[in-house]
Parts: sequence; structure tokens; C-alpha cells
Amino acid sequence: MLDTLFIGSLVFLFLIVFVWAIQRARRIRAEAANREAQALAQMRAGKSGANERQGETVFAGMPSQMLPRAGIEVNEVVDLEELLAGEPVGVATRARARLEEPTNIDAGLDTLPPRPAVAPPVPAPPAVAAAVPNPPARPRAASPRPAPEPPQRQEPAGVALRELTLAWFEARGYRSSPASPAVRPIELVLRHKGDPARAYAFVVEPRRVTSDRVAALANQARSIGLLRLLIVAEGGADEGAAAHRKGVRLMDRAAMDDELKKLDLSVAAKIIAVARSRSAGRVGAAVAH
Repeated sequence: MLDTLFIGSLVFLFLIVFVWAIQRARRIRAEAANREAQALAQMRAGKSGANERQGETVFAGMPSQMLPRAGIEVNEVVDLEELLAGEPVGVATRARARLEEPTNIDAGLDTLPPRPAVAPPVPAPPAVAAAVPNPPARPRAASPRPAPEPPQRQEPAGVALRELTLAWFEARGYRSSPASPAVRPIELVLRHKGDPARAYAFVVEPRRVTSDRVAALANQARSIGLLRLLIVAEGGADEGAAAHRKGVRLMDRAAMDDELKKLDLSVAAKIIAVARSRSAGRVGAAVAH
């Protein structure tokens, strides 16, 4: 009798342990499957977000994925929707109208108005001319001194004109891709994401830009099929260097400041913040090398 009870107890205990082991194994497998499902969902969500943004991440203060591409640095891209997020309706409406407005720089080569026609002077009859005495000679007024050239605006500390120009064009919908080293000094090609026909050859000029230099760069851009040229004049530019030059836009510090002043301060500050962050990154990379 005792043996039967003992054996029965052992069998019952064995069954309890067996059932507990099975349940524990099932629970472990369920937890592992749950963790895998969560990880897979996060991975898919990350890929989906990257696809939806087409590589476009937001600017300062928000996470961005920076992947190296053929030795060319890839920074966060300024997206108009992210730029205007959180702005009041009036500010966002004004900024959108300003930044989405297409720039028409494809006017004719000669945009000067025609000179007004002036009738030739009619000579006076001889008798009248003889009767009128010559007026007394007036002292020649001293020629006015040329106005002193206004001092160039100082670049804000830590903000390169190259990065500021790129950030502003990205806010307008342009996206950059590296140009072939064979076409230097053309560094990038900027294409509008909504209209690929709107494309610029992007050049940074550290020296002062002259009209001859503009003509040479414009010819080089056309030789590779780009009818528009964007010159970032880090060293300044002669007055009228790009005047009446078809398809050329020259951005010096004054021109960039004028464009930013057309935006509300909060929107312009975000663009400047992106440019400052990128400038710091370029300086850090240069020091590291």
C-alpha cells in the first residue's frame, strides 16, 4: 500500500514538473517571438520613414541618419514641411509663398530698356544767332567724388556662405547630388524635387568674382547640359559681374542676407541654424584630416 502511494506521488510530482516545464518553455518562446516582432516592426518603421522621406531628414535638434556616399558628406536636408512645423499660420503662409516662388532667371541676354529717342538740335538762324550774345562762361562744378564702397557685411560667426546658400535652396525644394570631379570647379548639381528641369550647376568661388569668370563658368555649365549656374561668391563679386547674364545667379553675403530678410525671423533662424551646424561639421572634419 505504501509503495503504491509512494509511486503515485512520484508520478503526480513528475506530471506537475512536466506540465510546468512545458508552460515555461511556451512562455519563453512567446516572449522571444514578441521581442522579435517588436524589433521587426521597429526596423520596418525605420525603413518606411526613410523611404517616405527619400533620404530627407530634419534639421538641428532632431535625429538624422548620415550615411557616407562615395566620400561625399551627406548632411540632413532642409525640408519645407519640417521647416514650417509649429509656425503660426500667417508665418507659414508667407514663408511658403516666398520659398516656393520660382525664380525666373531665364530672361533674354539683353534686358536693358531701349534708349529714348532724342531729336537732333535745330540750328538757330544766322541772324538770330549773331544777335544773341554768348552767355558768360560758368565755372565748372567740381566732379562729385565717387561714393565710398560700402563695407562688406561680416559673415556671422560659424556660418559659411556655402552652407547658408545650400540650406536656403534646400528650403526652396532643391536637392543636391555630387558632380563628377572632371567638371570641377562645379561641385554639385542642384535639382528641384518637383521640377527636375530646374537644375543648377553649383560653384563656390573663394576669390572675387569678375564678369569674365562668370562667363567662363557659364560656358562650362552649358558644356555639361546645365543652363543654370549658381555661384557662391565667398570672396565677393564685382558690381554687375553677373548682370544680364542668362541663367546665372550669383549669391554673395549681401544677396543671401536680403533673401533671409524676406522671411520671418523664426523661419530664417532655423535655416541659419542648419547652416551653422553644417559649418561646424565641415570645420571639425577638416581639423581631423
